[in-house]
Amino acid sequence: MARKKIALIGGGQIGGVLAQLIALRQLGDVVLFDIVEDLPQGKTLDIVEASRVDGFDGKVTGTNDYKDIEGSDLVIITAGLPRKPGMSRDDLLVTNAKIMQTVAENVKKFAPNSIVIIISNPLDAMVTLFKKITGFPANKVMGQAGVLDSSRFSTFIAWELGVSVKDVNAMVLGGHGDTMVPIVRYANVNGIPAMELLEKKYNDKTKAAEVMKAMAEDKADFQFLYDADQPLLKKVEAIALKIYGADGVKVETAARKKIELYEQLGLSGLPVCVAKTQASLSDDSKKTGRPRGWNLTLTNASLSSGAGFVVVHCGDIMTMPGLPKAPAAEKIDVDETGKIIGMI
Repeated sequence: MARKKIALIGGGQIGGVLAQLIALRQLGDVVLFDIVEDLPQGKTLDIVEASRVDGFDGKVTGTNDYKDIEGSDLVIITAGLPRKPGMSRDDLLVTNAKIMQTVAENVKKFAPNSIVIIISNPLDAMVTLFKKITGFPANKVMGQAGVLDSSRFSTFIAWELGVSVKDVNAMVLGGHGDTMVPIVRYANVNGIPAMELLEKKYNDKTKAAEVMKAMAEDKADFQFLYDADQPLLKKVEAIALKIYGADGVKVETAARKKIELYEQLGLSGLPVCVAKTQASLSDDSKKTGRPRGWNLTLTNASLSSGAGFVVVHCGDIMTMPGLPKAPAAEKIDVDETGKIIGMI
């Protein structure tokens, strides 16, 4: 029996995770598409290289060509801009509608018989738009939302009460957006009403109601450290000034050339990972505590396209994780008889 072909449109965080989960569960062969060159190829290469360790066997490929999704049995669409701080899902409507139009036209062209699952926001509008453009029957186009929203609600309750999420039963109804409605009355932990357990925890009905309202509304105060649309150096500056307490950022020639190249390739939207000594907030391991009056020096940069971020190197740093000052590999050798030594 031929394996199913599953196409993922959008190689961001959700697309990459889905590609890995599909491969691990051997649900079918995966094609991960994204418009950013080398991004989907890098992510799928990472997944495939782990197949021997994770014990799965399947074809996982990355592409920048819609033609490679041809003949897909299932298409999952995650493409679109993510929400920024303070934005609602509906704020993405105009921008993501343009993206969805291109996606829909290509899915109709190359995978006309596929079943389509849409994750892009605002979800309900994107599902309607996709169906209108493609003319696909209603039973072949669906949005993934209700299960996710209910799972989130259950997770918040589990965290608040300190119980296993497996024991929590909670449901959210309505559209995937600000109009969704958590069914608080029927939320329970192994049959015991969640509100009853909250009242017992706080010994205060008013406080319990406030906590439940906060979980139901899911309006956290989380904010990104920097705007995803900012240039790469601005992102580094945000980390250096706000997290490390630096006065500024000094960029050496090698690092500047790499960063300029990545931005020319359209990769400025990627997040930044800082590789530096773990012994100090600065890039100098001798400066302990909370150093003052220093600049973060960028010596180089590299692209981790599979993981989906740009790494900036600070000071003299090795980027291979978990190595001591004297890696054990330096002691491995082959003696005169051809025997490997230094492994133990």
